[in-house]
Amino acid sequence: MISTIFHKYLGYKYREVDAFITRPIDIQNHILNHLLTRASDTFIGSQYNFSSIKNKDDFRKTVPVFHYEDLRPYLDKIIVEKQQNILWDKPVNWFAMSSGTTEDRSKYIPVTKESLTQGHYKCGEQMLAIYN
Repeated sequence: MISTIFHKYLGYKYREVDAFITRPIDIQNHILNHLLTRASDTFIGSQYNFSSIKNKDDFRKTVPVFHYEDLRPYLDKIIVEKQQNILWDKPVNWFAMSSGTTEDRSKYIPVTKESLTQGHYKCGEQMLAIYN
């Protein structure tokens, strides 16, 4: 019985993967719109007027490419000043640290509960679904 439930769940997760395979542009546009909507009331979202961005071309025109050092002032607001709602609308609970391959320094990567569930954990489930 557990095996049946597990296989059904992974079948559901595989449909997410299949949608991305069959409709990658639609899915990417949907994700971009979701991210912009969620971040529109954040500090960075207000700064770059995320609420006015309607598509990838608007995004490219409006939001510059950021290097890590460009993000450092935003991270300082989170780490040093203990502010929230800077880069994302959910609280930053932890920071992951990169391996420090550039400039021999580790970099701090903000992690929310949501980024774990909707990113890392979800990807793990989808990988299992592919091999189901």
